Amino acid sequence: MAVLSRLRRQAARPPWQPLAISARGMLTGGFCNTAASARWRKLAPCAATAAVRGFASLTDRGEGMKYSKHLVDTRRVRVIGGHGGDGGLLYTKHTKHRMLGPGWPCGGAGGRGADVVVKASETHHSLAHVDGFACGAAGEKGRKRNVNGVSGKEAAIVVPRGVLVRELIPLEQGEDADQLPYSKRTFEHGAVLAELDAPGDKAILALGGRGGAGNNMARPHVAMPGTEGQDRWVELELKLVADVGLVGAPNAGKSTLLGALSRACPKIAPYPFTTVAPYVGRAEFVDGSSLTVADVPGLVEGAHKGEGLGHEFLRHLERTQVLLYVIDVARSQDPFGEFLALQREVSLFSWEMAAKPCGVIANKCDLAPDVTLRKVDELFHIIAATAAADEQFAGVGAPLFVRALSARCGDGITGLLQELRRIVVGDHPGMLARAAASQASTSGGRLAG
Repeated sequence: MAVLSRLRRQAARPPWQPLAISARGMLTGGFCNTAASARWRKLAPCAATAAVRGFASLTDRGEGMKYSKHLVDTRRVRVIGGHGGDGGLLYTKHTKHRMLGPGWPCGGAGGRGADVVVKASETHHSLAHVDGFACGAAGEKGRKRNVNGVSGKEAAIVVPRGVLVRELIPLEQGEDADQLPYSKRTFEHGAVLAELDAPGDKAILALGGRGGAGNNMARPHVAMPGTEGQDRWVELELKLVADVGLVGAPNAGKSTLLGALSRACPKIAPYPFTTVAPYVGRAEFVDGSSLTVADVPGLVEGAHKGEGLGHEFLRHLERTQVLLYVIDVARSQDPFGEFLALQREVSLFSWEMAAKPCGVIANKCDLAPDVTLRKVDELFHIIAATAAADEQFAGVGAPLFVRALSARCGDGITGLLQELRRIVVGDHPGMLARAAASQASTSGGRLAG
């Protein structure tokens, strides 16, 4: 019965709807759609190779042709605190009939309007879910017998960790400014309101209004209205808190490497600047630990002058622990010069970021291996010779390793993950040797002084 029901579902599938087929399904014939079989028959050898190596390429993982959503790193939000509840204008009847009037004043105070807050959470990695408007709930009106109204429930904007909250000051003022569409309004940046680095961090964006006072014996026939909540514009800017950042020239294979290291499926195409927005992937290990890898658009020489996409996306790598410089050794005529150009552009953006531990990835070694592997050996010897001759390069700019791999075929991915994990944990031999050399030079300088 299970087989018949599966065949009925496949027969009812529209011909334009793609199938999500894994490498194991293609090898065992686990699907019966003839059109899909003809479409994917050319990928069977690649899938067989990937299954033997324990690695699946982007089209062989089960996601089909679905791409991961790119990272939304900025959002402008208008936040309004909840309106305070009005005070109650209420009375209790006189117990004695000979007394005239509406009764004893007993109106309660109105409830306080809800605040609008922003919270950092591990459940989100982008700002794509954040709306452009957030308003707190209004407080309830005061009740009879001096019972205060219920305050509004707090409105929370959940964001990933690493978000910087900055106030926006609109340049257009007056009633006509509120009628302008959001895209036509202009703002200037104000003060930084909060920086949410850890999960659970919280900040108030807009305060709710105060509740009005109810009538009492001092004011038997007057109840105060509630006040309006705070109204302001804020900008949420996400700076990724990733473990590993990928830096490379356009079309160097960074997106393919991200897909090989994690379950992310960024868009991959044979032309430059395929990646126009950051992508994030996570590599999980058997013991439950994980690594977060961030990929940003390609960096070209002269990016500090605005060429290419400029330095706009390098801010996402400011909080990474390791930088990987990805070089296409199959196409590059001078891999060491390309590495120095990339490192120079990063240092022009931030010297602290350029001083982070780094590694060099010689990608696309599956193309003409005799030529590309020779280039990798030359690159390794040049970096070693430069580090031996230049102490400053050896202490700061020299990479901890040079690895030859093929992100497309999955060769060298397992070893790279293990090495990255040791760097993040702080157990890498290169990092330990640098720390010991730095400590020895510091102690030697003190003794000499």
